[in-house]
Amino acid sequence: MAKKKDEKDVLVVRDEKTGEISVVAGLNADGTPKRTPAKAENAQSFLQFDRHGDVLDNFFKNFFRQCKEPSRFGFYRIAADQAENLLEVMKQLLKDPEANKELLAPHKVDTSDYEKKVQEEMAAQQTEKQEPQKQENMEQRKEQQQDKSEQMQGKRGYQPIDESKINWQELEDRWGVKRDNLEKSGDLTKMLNYGKSDLVKVKPTFGGESFELDARLSFKKDGEGNISLVPHFIRKEQKLDEYKEHKFSDNDRKNLRETGNLGRVVDIVDRETGEIIKFRGDVSILEPGLRQIEQITGKEVVGVVPYMNLDLEDEDSLSERFSHEDKAALIDIAVIRLPRISNFTDFNSLECIDGVSVRYVKSAQELRSPDLLILPGTKNTMEDLLWLRQSGLEAAILKLAAQGTPVFGICGGYQMLGKELHDPMSVEHGGSLKGLGLLPTVTTFSAQKTRTQVSGVAGDLSHTIFPNLSGLPYEGYEIHMGQTVICPNDEMCESNGVCGSNNSNNPSVSHDAVCFGSILKRNGADCEESQGCCMGNVFGTYLHGVFDHPQMAQGIIEALCERKGISAEQISAVDFASYKETQYDLLAKGVREALDMERIYQILNEGI
Repeated sequence: MAKKKDEKDVLVVRDEKTGEISVVAGLNADGTPKRTPAKAENAQSFLQFDRHGDVLDNFFKNFFRQCKEPSRFGFYRIAADQAENLLEVMKQLLKDPEANKELLAPHKVDTSDYEKKVQEEMAAQQTEKQEPQKQENMEQRKEQQQDKSEQMQGKRGYQPIDESKINWQELEDRWGVKRDNLEKSGDLTKMLNYGKSDLVKVKPTFGGESFELDARLSFKKDGEGNISLVPHFIRKEQKLDEYKEHKFSDNDRKNLRETGNLGRVVDIVDRETGEIIKFRGDVSILEPGLRQIEQITGKEVVGVVPYMNLDLEDEDSLSERFSHEDKAALIDIAVIRLPRISNFTDFNSLECIDGVSVRYVKSAQELRSPDLLILPGTKNTMEDLLWLRQSGLEAAILKLAAQGTPVFGICGGYQMLGKELHDPMSVEHGGSLKGLGLLPTVTTFSAQKTRTQVSGVAGDLSHTIFPNLSGLPYEGYEIHMGQTVICPNDEMCESNGVCGSNNSNNPSVSHDAVCFGSILKRNGADCEESQGCCMGNVFGTYLHGVFDHPQMAQGIIEALCERKGISAEQISAVDFASYKETQYDLLAKGVREALDMERIYQILNEGI
């Protein structure tokens, strides 16, 4: 079956008051259509509606909910890909819509159904708002009748409630109600004689949280003579200033009053520990919210996946790893926290090694004196290189490198380590920038992006600070813009490279730089290509995942231990591939246990 064509429309709108003809570009805050002149040169501003999607429905529902004069506007739809040809025709026809009624009919949008649905929704909401007041009135009448009945019962038998049958400790634990306070206020006498107390403060506990509320109290006796406390809460305007030190905005308060939901996700921090509170409680607490989600969306909820403490790879720039506190460790690894950092999962394998600390730093003060410094990948090498320069980190990195600290650059970090970066096609920043100058390389950006799976072995690194890595296997992936080459004789060059992606060795190099290693397979196909660059204590590679192989990670840690004069026997790398697989197995198990998998498979087989 042929794939359905991506069909989109735009809306031409006529202001019936002024006769102005425009094209819809969105919706204003007051619900009136945001308009742009009906000219072909404004096509980029036209709001396009998928002919088979829900955007048009949502537009008109919001329009009728918010616009005070909906009848003022008439709407006509035309195909987006024909807008340039049809706009002038539509403008002419809409100058007299009544006379051109038949010609406009195929384009006229009948909005009556949208208006009717919104009116029904608003009526239902009004009913819902009135219902709590009706319920409250009924409850008050019921309580009054109950009071009279209980008081009459007390008068007929002249037998007050037997206080000895009241469990005061339970009332204090559950409601925060103390006998001494009730006795001092005179409320205890009223309550023991089937009456209600005056307003008192109670502190009930729900879901582990204690709340202070105003209520009138009475006692209730069941058929077996047991006495329980009945709180009659006073309904009043909620205090929506803050919750657990999170201050509510005006929009937050509006959402809470109208829907009971905040309308967004916020982090609630534990006052004592400073940690973000994650839901780990009884899922039944969520039941009212789940039913509301089903009512609003028309889709059933098939389960709630609880928070699981798993070590999964993070989304770029949304990781808790960046805020981890420093921990005491034998080996200290510092990763530069670039503003546009990407693919930083490269370092998860190092974090898994006992005795190794991986920390992310944003300033020269935080950098201190690490055992290994890593420049990670980035979404924009040139912009982050400028940030590195302006923040003072460049000078700090150069100082550490001059002192012999090992420096490792991955992908964009590798590009920064070179002499020069050129962007003739303005792929990132445009123009040229000087690099850190720690490797004799030049990078030239191009529009073509490299995306490949690779595997290979490290080269002869006997003249570097990590000689024990020579010949070790590695595998991973490349994803980058541009190519990096080593300059012969340490000269500035852009084309006569001898090492880098898709380049081969050249014996004419007179400086000490060598390739990091060889690529033996690219996307499963055999090959033999050199990659990366190393010189002394500075290393660079395009390969993401280079530390994931346990031999490579172990080799680096052992070399760092040797430099510090400590034993590496108590530090051993893990098989990171197996470790990741275990974490995903635990995730899958948790999801399966939390969801109604039978129902999900039924939906997959039958459709919704």
